Amino acid sequence: ARDVLVTPDELPAVLARLRGEDPPEDDVPAAVPGPPPVPADPYGPDAVTAQFDGYEVVEAEGGDEDAWGLTGRD
Repeated sequence: ARDVLVTPDELPAVLARLRGEDPPEDDVPAAVPGPPPVPADPYGPDAVTAQFDGYEVVEAEGGDEDAWGLTGRD
């Protein structure tokens, strides 16, 4: 079965639009309300990121060193 996105009340207006006709005024649905506003951050501040506030960011040098390279194998 396919999802039907038109309610039975809206069907005459939708069929009229598909035929290229203007839908009857009484069948035109009222403006659909938009989605409710989403809160900025529902979980609050990020505790993991906050614990590092104030520390200097240091990047490691010699980025080619990994576990395989430390074994001495090629």
